Amino acid sequence: MNLPNKITVWRMFGTFVFAILATIADQDVLLSMGVGENNVEMVFLILRRIGYVIMAFCGFSDLLDGYIARKYNLITTFGKLMDPLSDKIYVMVGFIVISYDGFMHPVIVLIILAREFAMTGLRGLAANRGEVIAASNLGKLKTIFQMSIIGYGGLFWIRIIQNEGIWNVLWNIQLAFIVIFTLYTGIDYFWKARHLYMEEC
Repeated sequence: MNLPNKITVWRMFGTFVFAILATIADQDVLLSMGVGENNVEMVFLILRRIGYVIMAFCGFSDLLDGYIARKYNLITTFGKLMDPLSDKIYVMVGFIVISYDGFMHPVIVLIILAREFAMTGLRGLAANRGEVIAASNLGKLKTIFQMSIIGYGGLFWIRIIQNEGIWNVLWNIQLAFIVIFTLYTGIDYFWKARHLYMEEC
């Protein structure tokens, strides 16, 4: 397994570690685990901020593995399949966590997840035909935007900024943009790969 693929696998592992931390980093959960009321707020913030740092490194690793793979010609079939999958896991976990805390409407998460599952189905259909649908430039840009939004929304999650005033306005603009752009890139993929399913319709 080459370096970019190792980084991809690490990103998946790091995302699952974040998911575990996000599950624990809840004040009610911490109290049920025996953390004292005097310490629960401190432990709550420490766990969330550790999780945020892990997710930030995972997001950066997505740029890093792609850069290394292209620069040193280490592009593999494994990478073409697993890199988009690890990105989907990252995005799904990040958006679900932010939505669970009430900073994002669940409908937005459902729209984004539906697009990602549809793409997984399309890639599965392509694989069945002996083809690999690699991430397009638009798709990569979409992932960067989504990760940026997770980074911004995460600032609410770790209580660095409050979801009010100008921060709330910027947040809603970003959410509207990412929903539109995510749907557009999904339509673009399905249009370009229409030969996979049109002949059977």
